[in-house]
Amino acid sequence: MLQKIVMQLKNSGDQVVTYNWGSLMHGAILELLPLEIAERLHQSSLRPFSQYIIPDSDNRVNWHIGIWDNEIAGILVPTLLSLKSIEIKHKKANLEVIEIKNIIRSYKDEFATFFTQAEICSR
Repeated sequence: MLQKIVMQLKNSGDQVVTYNWGSLMHGAILELLPLEIAERLHQSSLRPFSQYIIPDSDNRVNWHIGIWDNEIAGILVPTLLSLKSIEIKHKKANLEVIEIKNIIRSYKDEFATFFTQAEICSR
């Protein structure tokens, strides 16, 4: 199964969150995981998840986390869904969780989106 977590976050501080914070957000994910799993991910060349941020208005940001490894999903998804805020230590910022969406799709459904339509999807 493929999972995507979309979190809308609000920064109550003075700093403006930009797409450059993506690596800091990746670090925040690793800090949420048990130490042995975080170390394994840090040393591995395979990435069981990807993430990116899209700045929005009113000091808000949308954080997209795609997960395609069931083992990591079993640990990471419940942790993410329970968050009320995210601490970004390097920026001394605390981002409040406003909304969380968990989107679950099968590989078959995801591939069908791109490969079984009359017109080719160009997303």
